[in-house]
Amino acid sequence: MSRAQDFQVGVTVLEAQKLVGVNINPYVAVRVGEQRRVTATQRGTNCPFYNEYFLFEFHETRLHLQDLLLEITAFHSQALPFMASQIGTFRMDLGIIFDQPDGHFYQKWAPLHDPRDTRAGTKGFVKVTLSVRARGDLPPPLPAPGPGHSSDIEKNLLLPRGVPAARPWARLRVRVYRAEGLPALRPGLLGSLARALQDQRVLMDPYVRVSFLGQQGETSVRGEAAAPEWNEQLSFVELFPPLTRGLRLQLRDDAPLVDMAVATHVLDLRQISHPGRAAGFNPTFGPAWVPLYGSPPSGGLRDGLQSLNEGLGQGIWFRGRLLVAVSMEVSEGRAEPEPPQAPQGPRLSRLMRKKKKARGGQTPTGIPQHLDASPSGDGPEIPGAMEVEVEDLLPLPEVVQAAWRSNWAQGPGLGRERRARPRRHSLCWRRKWEPG
Repeated sequence: MSRAQDFQVGVTVLEAQKLVGVNINPYVAVRVGEQRRVTATQRGTNCPFYNEYFLFEFHETRLHLQDLLLEITAFHSQALPFMASQIGTFRMDLGIIFDQPDGHFYQKWAPLHDPRDTRAGTKGFVKVTLSVRARGDLPPPLPAPGPGHSSDIEKNLLLPRGVPAARPWARLRVRVYRAEGLPALRPGLLGSLARALQDQRVLMDPYVRVSFLGQQGETSVRGEAAAPEWNEQLSFVELFPPLTRGLRLQLRDDAPLVDMAVATHVLDLRQISHPGRAAGFNPTFGPAWVPLYGSPPSGGLRDGLQSLNEGLGQGIWFRGRLLVAVSMEVSEGRAEPEPPQAPQGPRLSRLMRKKKKARGGQTPTGIPQHLDASPSGDGPEIPGAMEVEVEDLLPLPEVVQAAWRSNWAQGPGLGRERRARPRRHSLCWRRKWEPG
């Protein structure tokens, strides 16, 4: 397990160009993880100049630091601070900066997009310099300026090498089917009291939270279930290829006092995709079981290793498995038709609001019958906004589930009795044990 150390993330906001709007007063906000810095406000210009440097300090493991989100957002300042309107935003994981040869981007233009209107195109560009290094390390040498260095925006975008400047929109679909082998008692204070009183009736109310490049969606809550079944699909909208490396799956308990994380699994998108033009493929995974590991059972009132359940370290105790599937669909140049305005149902409110469902075998309404079939036309359409949608799915056939369950049992070291955590990502296991 990697040890925590001191890191410094340096962000220099130099200027902005081609910001949309008339007579705007722009400023730039930079957020790294939970820390936020703001530049000064420039009045009445679409091409402001800042040249401000921000330093973010963290005491984290390298693995956790790579998963932190870097967000650069341009705002139009109003008379009151809370009335500022967003012009556009740019997001990437710090792991993308780590992958650079010297761990930095020098004077690159971050393209801004409006998450509320993905069809509007680029909203402007912000010129920044980014660096990530451990405390005490020398800063990387500055590159020699060439003719027209960083003046051509299209040739100096804040993108990794090999990523095209024109990135299409894509929809990432995460299908959560079911879980097995979960702890019988819920974590936290109620579970500890139940263990002390030898009461085995305090079961979990599990649900799954999926996080992807700053976006977050949750399934419904299954009441008091050790083997819950969701059959739900969470859809995320993002530019392709996404500037992130991990898709976080976290099993949580809807406790009466405060929700608790039970276990976390991170899928590495680089291991379930390939960027090659000839034999490349978009992120594709499963349906497959992913193991969930976290902290060992605690006899006290407080779990001292709860951070392992949050994904801040490698778990050491088997806490169940989750049957999921992941696919990504790249959109074409056509726009999606506007949805009907008739029923104002809680489609967006259920993204963050967990809902109770009956444990019976009723078939939910509104289930898409052909999940992989694209609508009529040449291909997938451009979504209207970056919204996380939750839909119901038809359950997998029992024959398929039995085959996956059998292959899991035959896999060496993947049973419930094994306590040593395997490799962080399960793609190699899936390729080895998937049914022929």
